[in-house]
Parts: sequence; structure tokens; C-alpha cells
Amino acid sequence: MHLHESKRHDDGAPVTAQYGNVEVVAVLLDVSVSYLNKARVTGDGPPFVRFGAAIRYHLPTVAE
Repeated sequence: MHLHESKRHDDGAPVTAQYGNVEVVAVLLDVSVSYLNKARVTGDGPPFVRFGAAIRYHLPTVAE
């Protein structure tokens, strides 16, 4: 899992540890990376955020 760990919660856990990249989320949702990339463009996929050029998905939201 590729995670960017700059900020931390009060308990010391990295804030961004709750975010996964496209490959991680594809495995969690049992879909292809290609599907997620296309769904992101059309607005049909799970919500995502950008950290610079990196696309990340909030894992607790994806798991819902």
C-alpha cells in the first residue's frame, strides 16, 4: 500500500493512513484499476482526493 504519511491524528496515527491508492482500492472493491480510472473520469466511482498529482481514496468511505 502506498501511503503518504505527513500529518498525524492526536493519537499519533498518520492522517493519510486512511487513504489508499487506486491499486489498493481496486483489490478492496474487486474491480480493475482500469475501471476505477474510467469511473473517476465519468464521476461514477467512489469519491477520491488529490494529494498533489496522486489520487487517493478514503478507505473508510470506500468500505461503506
